[in-house]
Amino acid sequence: MESSFASLFRSSRFAGLHKNQIIRVPKAGKQKGDAGLKHPVPHYNNEVHYVEAKSLDSPLTKGPDYKNGMHRVDAVRRWKENFPPPSEIPEARHWALASFDPPIPSSSSSDTTTTSRTSAPKPYVENLSPSQWRTLLTAARKKRQEFRTQVLENQIAPQSYAQFLNVSISDSGSSSSTTTTSPTSPTFTTSTTAIVRARNIPTVSVHPPVYTVDPTLKDPKTPPTKVWGRILNPLGGNGLNTKQSHGWAVGIGGIVAYLPKSYAGTESRLLTRDKYEQFIVKDARHDGQGRPEVVVSLRDRDGSAGGSADFSADQWKGLLDGLRNNYGNSGDEVSGANRGSGGGMLDNLGSDWAREKKEKKKEDVDFENLSSLFEGFESSKGKK
Repeated sequence: MESSFASLFRSSRFAGLHKNQIIRVPKAGKQKGDAGLKHPVPHYNNEVHYVEAKSLDSPLTKGPDYKNGMHRVDAVRRWKENFPPPSEIPEARHWALASFDPPIPSSSSSDTTTTSRTSAPKPYVENLSPSQWRTLLTAARKKRQEFRTQVLENQIAPQSYAQFLNVSISDSGSSSSTTTTSPTSPTFTTSTTAIVRARNIPTVSVHPPVYTVDPTLKDPKTPPTKVWGRILNPLGGNGLNTKQSHGWAVGIGGIVAYLPKSYAGTESRLLTRDKYEQFIVKDARHDGQGRPEVVVSLRDRDGSAGGSADFSADQWKGLLDGLRNNYGNSGDEVSGANRGSGGGMLDNLGSDWAREKKEKKKEDVDFENLSSLFEGFESSKGKK
């Protein structure tokens, strides 16, 4: 005999909830307050188009607990208008959470499942420091004979030297025809014989919700996102003693962002809360609990808005060359002492830049020619 609770539950309106917990009510149902819930929805004015049902049976009133849901919708709209798409999860964090990946079907049989753990992230050759690069070269020279033996025995392809060294080479930093990319997200399935969802755009797990990031929105040539906000108060230190603070809290559209001290520029203008400032969004994401984490700056991406901390070596060289040219073509008379000190300062800066550039050079083998350590396998194989 079927239980009375199961029969009543299936026949009640509570069982008619949509899976996504978001119900769209027709215009006729909205006028009557009929949203398919256990109790009718109270009638709001015409400006309220979203209602949040917190509880269908409140423990205090034994009735429904409804409230205006416009604040949630407006928060999402403000986020999409003010901030760029959220940043992707770092590879290290994705690798640490790989053990929670759902099972995926095995290639040998559709009746068995295997849990594929994403491999540890491989370092990119372009991001190695000079000391790390020298260490990699030493290890490559020691493994050269082992790699040659595996190639001669057809255990590995000659172009797979990056995989053999457990490193990654991006498309922009390598002239090799074969590249090793970073670990990708596993394929999500619903069962052992489920249909695999294939997407060209990667889905990034951000909590909540799950965003689908368009790669074109992450183009470095895209101008930075600029928003208007107000300085709230310094973080750290005592009161308004900004010398001991490590940054400032910034209010932007109902979200409290973080302005690091290194991105602040001149501190004197940050002591007032009476005016709006234009900030540049450096990073926008959500943490594991769904709380927004936004980092802003008063400096532009190229460092032109408030300092030279973001200047690259090429930009410094161009600046020094421009100073030399303007100094040499200037029609103003300059004393010999000032001319000597100024020219000496520029010459010292130029020599320091050249010395630093030389020290950063990748020893005797550039990363673009990393394959030169493993050349000659085809000829050696033919001779053997």
